[in-house]
Amino acid sequence: MCKINRAMGITSGNRILTVAASGTHAISKLIADPEQVVALDISTPQLHMSKLQATGIKLLSRMEFCRLLGINRKSISSTERIKIYQHIRSSLEYDTMTFWDRSMMDIADGVLYCGELVKAWYDPICALIPTIHDEATVQYFLKLGDNMEEQRRFYDQIWNTAKWRQCYESMMKKGEFYSRVSESFEDVGVKHETMFPNLFDRVVRHIPNNANEFLKPLLTGDMTEVVHCQLILERGILNS
Repeated sequence: MCKINRAMGITSGNRILTVAASGTHAISKLIADPEQVVALDISTPQLHMSKLQATGIKLLSRMEFCRLLGINRKSISSTERIKIYQHIRSSLEYDTMTFWDRSMMDIADGVLYCGELVKAWYDPICALIPTIHDEATVQYFLKLGDNMEEQRRFYDQIWNTAKWRQCYESMMKKGEFYSRVSESFEDVGVKHETMFPNLFDRVVRHIPNNANEFLKPLLTGDMTEVVHCQLILERGILNS
């Protein structure tokens, strides 16, 4: 977040025009203390996501906001997230309120997990993991990184099994999302079903697992506060 803000040269008092994306992209601009942030997006759901988060920041405590998003969601019931949404519902713009009223299952699951990429990539991998590695192996793998040689050794000898590779590549051949991905890479001769596993391989070999903020959500289906909004929380954008 801060790197992008620095690259953009954002300073206090600026007026920012940016892409909404998942909401976090636009909201992270608040860290630089601009006068105004205007978020645009060709995707209407992305705009509704941004507006939900912006309203949540205004009206909810830090803990409530994190729970609504789905941070550490396995420790919070879906009914609790729905209750938090009901608390801010009437403060949403009508179109945004209508959108989320029709997407109550996404509220219940945690809105961070309702995106197309998460459902097409994260969810299937989380379903596959228990058939390949036990919980102790997953947790040990996530803690590696202080010694990269040990991380690579564990990956080669324990994690990167034939079943892991086969399941990962097989998953990439299923669903409408990956059909579109495949079409986008056809012209350059890239097979997406091997591209993603190869990317995972390169990341594990070069980035410490315990410093990879995307690895835990990918393997466990649970995003932590540190991953999603620690900087926003630290800078006081949210209430304590």
